[in-house]
Amino acid sequence: MITVAQPGGRFRHGPRPLGAIVVQGGDSTWVPATDDTRITLLALLIGLSAATLSCVAVVRRPPWPNLTVTVQKTQ
Repeated sequence: MITVAQPGGRFRHGPRPLGAIVVQGGDSTWVPATDDTRITLLALLIGLSAATLSCVAVVRRPPWPNLTVTVQKTQ
């Protein structure tokens, strides 16, 4: 198994793992490293933005019809 990482930059403190190359029986396969925290955070942000946009749409234009009362003057 050969691990592959991206070196840390100016703002990152250490290397970021990218995956591993697994050599077995003369064949090599790439196994990517997934960052579940980043995927979860992205999903939460998408859900939060969708909920915010839907709330803004309902507040701006409610889903119920306009109810207006007209008064007719009698003579």
